[in-house]
Amino acid sequence: MSKNVPLHKLAAHYGIFSSFKDLDRNIQQTSDDTQLALLAGNGIMADNAAMINEHLAEIKAQNATRRLPQEIVITSGQINHIFNLQNVEWHAELEDGTTVSGRQDDEQNGNIILPSMPSGIHNLTVKSTSQTEKITLICAPERAPSIEALSGKQNIWGINTALYALNSKSNFGVGDFSNLSTAVGAFANQGADFVGINPVHAMGWVEDIISPYSPSHRGFLNSAYIAVPASDYTAKKPEFIDYTSHKARHQLALETAFLSYQPSRNFKAFCADGGSHLALFALYEAISEIYGSDWRSWPSDMHQASQIPPRLQMQLAPRVEFHKWLQYTADKQLSYVQQNALDNGMNMGLYLDLAVGSRRGGAETWCASDAVADHVSIGAPPDHLSPAGQNWGLTAYAPAKLKASQYKALRQALRTSMRHASMLRIDHVLGMNRSYWLPDNGAPGGYIKQPFESILAVIAIEAERAQTVVVGEDLGLVPHGFRQTMRQHGLYSYSVLQYDKDEQGEFKPHAQLNAQTLACFATHDTPTLKGFHQKIDIGWWQKLGWIADEQLNTATQQRDYEVETILTQAGQEKSNDYAGFRDGINNILATSPANMIALQADDIFEVEQAPNLPGTIDEHPNWRRRNAIEVEDFADSDKLKNVGSLMRNLGRGVTQ
Repeated sequence: MSKNVPLHKLAAHYGIFSSFKDLDRNIQQTSDDTQLALLAGNGIMADNAAMINEHLAEIKAQNATRRLPQEIVITSGQINHIFNLQNVEWHAELEDGTTVSGRQDDEQNGNIILPSMPSGIHNLTVKSTSQTEKITLICAPERAPSIEALSGKQNIWGINTALYALNSKSNFGVGDFSNLSTAVGAFANQGADFVGINPVHAMGWVEDIISPYSPSHRGFLNSAYIAVPASDYTAKKPEFIDYTSHKARHQLALETAFLSYQPSRNFKAFCADGGSHLALFALYEAISEIYGSDWRSWPSDMHQASQIPPRLQMQLAPRVEFHKWLQYTADKQLSYVQQNALDNGMNMGLYLDLAVGSRRGGAETWCASDAVADHVSIGAPPDHLSPAGQNWGLTAYAPAKLKASQYKALRQALRTSMRHASMLRIDHVLGMNRSYWLPDNGAPGGYIKQPFESILAVIAIEAERAQTVVVGEDLGLVPHGFRQTMRQHGLYSYSVLQYDKDEQGEFKPHAQLNAQTLACFATHDTPTLKGFHQKIDIGWWQKLGWIADEQLNTATQQRDYEVETILTQAGQEKSNDYAGFRDGINNILATSPANMIALQADDIFEVEQAPNLPGTIDEHPNWRRRNAIEVEDFADSDKLKNVGSLMRNLGRGVTQ
């Protein structure tokens, strides 16, 4: 690292790490070019010494005039003692529009005493004879809701299934919300407490990207999952989804349905509740039909929502109405799925997934430009598998901008995902503590600190309102104390058994799992249970040239050892029998201390191939594999019934 002390001081002020440890525990320095790029991502231009010194002088001046922080986290529902000041008046404007005021006199000789306040983000003004300061009050419950509080059970189980892969003669080629409701009924009949699905974020009306983890906007829903009767498409569907064909036929059906739609009172209420957020998103979708899905390629005078000419907005009004209707319809259908789950006896119902970020150039970055970072992507640092690091092509929140906007964009994404779900998984929750940014200018990546305590408080606020349990996907290189902090705020950890190993590379005994965890064996990014047992993933590594021939034997022997170890832990006899391995895994999960366990529908129905193979695009049929069994046949499946019986026999999900 250079000796550019002013630059390093400015970067540190904005939370940019001067160095970090890689997977080998080696110290990697953050270069000056990277620090400059990450500052620019926060909207801080520091191209020369004069600009750097000017920023530092502004910071010094602000610190000299402020006695109080710009933001604090307090606990809702109780009296809070803050700021040891005398002879001041204070005034709090609550999120719901109500106000409360008070005074701290010299004689009181102590902290400002705030009365009990409801959860929310409030604005506090503290005024003395010499100055007035404004503070953001993030008023949150101490913990997000727990499984026991919401379900009445100490341990539950559920099934994860890919919504897009649901096979039915009633859909246009991609699983829809009606198919999901059918699957929910079948799973509920076997005692499952929840059903997990892939992210259902808006992908963009004209966008062809299919990965559910590269959405256009996480604050809105994917209209491709809206159920529209497809009575003319009853033929048996092939193994792989043809998204292009589905899109053409499905969108035509939606357009036709809208032509005869008469706005209802509920639709008008939905639009009123969505307010400017919904209107802006719908406008983006309408404009994208003309200029394409990436706003960065639009005419420059349309790069800011505030610059859109009123005349164009008037011309697009019918299309804006259409896109509002799509969101209303998707929301209504998803709500029905959740209600159907509860009506069928599930304690929790839907378990949704919040993607780590949205696609650059997508709707979220255009609608929430006041919160996102510029000219950087989030990703991961270099490791053995990715020597150049991983660029996920997703947008990050800029900490300074996010705080200034009072977490508006984050709250909208959380609200949409929680509104019709009793459980929510936050993908790569580590990014809410620190993010790895890769600059567009080619400079190496670097870490930047996010306002973790405040973000956890915001999550707790929204989870309390929606009565949603939150699971933080905390895989990877986890900073010391991270999981403890997360759990203290009520979030659950995420354990994938095939990754859950100690420092010597041995599987940890399942009895050591922390109770505040959701445990599973596989995810959308790992081999399925059968694929793991039969080494299907290793076959793909060889096919793609990821391992040399001489490494193949080592990988095969290692997998055989892992299978034997799992069988030993499960108390099963060592054999090549897949059924014994499957039963062993299910026994390990069911009898573990984890409050929640998730089985994969792919594993129940003995699917060999994984939904996604990270590191590939066209080489592997990611997100395109359709279920072989139709969703209407789930309820009669002996394989599903056997899993339900096993869970009951082992006491999983039984009310204590």
